[in-house]
Amino acid sequence: MSAIDHIVSAFERIGAVATGLRKWLNYFLLPALVASIYLAVKAYSAESALWFNALKCGLLMLPVLVWAIIWFVLGQLREAPQVASNLMQDKDRIQQHFSTLDLKQATSFRGAYRTLKTLREQEGLEEVMGAIAGVSLLVNPLFALLALVAFFVLFVFVLAAFVVMMF
Repeated sequence: MSAIDHIVSAFERIGAVATGLRKWLNYFLLPALVASIYLAVKAYSAESALWFNALKCGLLMLPVLVWAIIWFVLGQLREAPQVASNLMQDKDRIQQHFSTLDLKQATSFRGAYRTLKTLREQEGLEEVMGAIAGVSLLVNPLFALLALVAFFVLFVFVLAAFVVMMF
């Protein structure tokens, strides 16, 4: 088995895990979205200033937004096997693009930004760069902590919405 086959099989496993997680997240995110909207409608007050209502409703919708971002990134990862196989099929063309590409050594933030922008604009790499950006968001420890807190907050929102509807 060649290195390319290992890469494609690794992406296939990642895609299968992402598909399973996204399916589970569909079952959780829909009730959480409904509960957050319900609580935001209940928190809205016609007597309050517009900015205060926007702040209250926005804070109630923030945990759903965090998990919606995770849902979107899992959708990108679900497509990873197809992206990897397409990339491996076009490896000769990509190597040709890189051989003609003139990248200078990045010595500053601005230079690194230009290099990333140049790579992002290369034909065939925009999908890979998008997937890498999504994965880097998921593995960021601060975002993982935020997602964990948002998960528990959404669980409390679902329970709170149920209690508010009961009384």
